[in-house]
Amino acid sequence: MKIRITIDVTLEHSEWLKNETTERSISRNKLIELALDHYKKYLEEQKEG
Repeated sequence: MKIRITIDVTLEHSEWLKNETTERSISRNKLIELALDHYKKYLEEQKEG
């Protein structure tokens, strides 16, 4: 089973991503993990708002 994850970075989130990936050695899995965590927080904010 394959799962495809596409990560679109909007201008709003690009600063966050740049801050999180300043370390060049970051792995692809770690990047996906960070993006999913960020997306979960975004969804929670949308529910509350």
